[in-house]
Amino acid sequence: MSNEIKIENLKFGYGYKSKKIFNGLNVSIAPGQIVGIVGRNGEGKTTLMKLIAGRLSPDEGSVLIDDRDPATDIETANKIIYASSTYNTESRSKLKDILQYHKLMYKNFDINFANKLMDVFDIEQNKRIGRLSKGQTTIFNFICAIASRAEITILDEPVSGADSVRRKQIYDIILRDYIEYPRTILISSHLLSEMENILANICMIGAGQILYNGDVDEMKHKAFKVKGTRQQVTEFVKDKKVIFKQLCETNNIAVVEEDYNKTVMEEIKDKGLIAERLTAEEFYMYRTTVNLGEDLEKLWEK
Repeated sequence: MSNEIKIENLKFGYGYKSKKIFNGLNVSIAPGQIVGIVGRNGEGKTTLMKLIAGRLSPDEGSVLIDDRDPATDIETANKIIYASSTYNTESRSKLKDILQYHKLMYKNFDINFANKLMDVFDIEQNKRIGRLSKGQTTIFNFICAIASRAEITILDEPVSGADSVRRKQIYDIILRDYIEYPRTILISSHLLSEMENILANICMIGAGQILYNGDVDEMKHKAFKVKGTRQQVTEFVKDKKVIFKQLCETNNIAVVEEDYNKTVMEEIKDKGLIAERLTAEEFYMYRTTVNLGEDLEKLWEK
């Protein structure tokens, strides 16, 4: 089986009268790759991952893996592991017992690998889960998930609460283990720059919709930034899709969502503008951030 994730006309909200987080979402996620689920805090990343993992069920529409519902199909559910940054802090279970539980639950769970990771991250196996710090809890959940070698491994904010050294270690381990044991790995974060280098695809969420879903490198060609005088920038973007614009005394820039090809480059040059390609992080930032633009200057008006 390919483990293709297909979401159609998804509608979901917490509570009968609550606002829908997703109101007709459609997206397909390619199998066998490391995919980043990115978006600002509160945009629904965790909700989407829980729906894919079968932890939640849609109000309407469908979330299917190879045409099967992970919320009701046991065989499909057994192929998925979902790890977040939280755990039942009142639990008195010892970490070594939780690892053994995962060994029983997941047929590919590598207990030796898990033990090595516990040593790498200096986590004592005799500790009780409720005694871990937030960062340690996140890392322990990550260890359980990555060592499971589940066909669909879902890591919800796997570096939350971890310092910069630990965050890099986690991303290095994800990539190296994927190379050794290829599978579908979904990683959510609001910090794209830290994990960009290990991703094949990005699924970007904003306002309950998919803003971009595709190849990381291709994304960098989907938009560009232009700089110039106020008049030059205004004239250039008048018939284009602008996702960010700032015209002020110190800087006149606009970000245009359009293929950055040879024809566009020549047009920019002819009009005396300066153009820059966007990094993946910049595309994400401009695509998901509320644009103050010219209103930015009003913050300093007397």
